[in-house]
Amino acid sequence: MSETVQYRGKLEVIAQVEMDGNVANKEQMESAAQLILDPYDMLQFPDFYGNWLEVLRDCEDFIIHNDKIYKVVIRNEIQTGDDRYEAAQQGDDIIYDVQFYNGGCSFDDAIKSALDNMK
Repeated sequence: MSETVQYRGKLEVIAQVEMDGNVANKEQMESAAQLILDPYDMLQFPDFYGNWLEVLRDCEDFIIHNDKIYKVVIRNEIQTGDDRYEAAQQGDDIIYDVQFYNGGCSFDDAIKSALDNMK
């Protein structure tokens, strides 16, 4: 059942690739995704994925946004209120506070909106 959920936590940038104009370099992003998944002993991606990047996008512990790959370091669910998409830089990490209706938005999309709204 869908409901409004709220999460607070911390993201850590674990990879950044060069940009080709306004688009991240896909080959570098694919290589970064494979390196990130290497410790999980995945020698090859499952047949239903087209590449390593698709596998990483399907993992809730990682967010791919623009030219960066973030690892979700902390993710705490808290009581709900109005929709919110906030993020702020704190040292090398990013602290986030997102609240959304999970029937119309995913955690990944909420984090991306927070990163876009970041001051």
